[in-house]
Amino acid sequence: MRIRILAVATAAALGVSTLLAGPAAAQGNAPDCISGQWSYVCDADSTGPTTWTVAEVGKPVQTFVSGSAIGGSCRYMLKISYSYVEWDGSTVNSAVATVYCRSGMWPAPTER
Repeated sequence: MRIRILAVATAAALGVSTLLAGPAAAQGNAPDCISGQWSYVCDADSTGPTTWTVAEVGKPVQTFVSGSAIGGSCRYMLKISYSYVEWDGSTVNSAVATVYCRSGMWPAPTER
């Protein structure tokens, strides 16, 4: 009997904490990124304001709000992700894209 009461109390507590936490975060696709001539461009599946996180070797992590596409200069490997809020209030967090900063020409569309 004691175990059953504990199980019911635990389930109730978890249900209440889930309700208080609000909408759950969803996993989105990694940004679609390309690189060339020491620059990068990334596109997200988001609409509206998008919070981007860009980490480059040897530099501080940058977090900023922009539209669904970003670009900039780079010298080394980048780790890029984004998040945005859906119409229902849920947050979508993307997977992380790894971008190897290329010094050469931009890749042709068929090379991507």
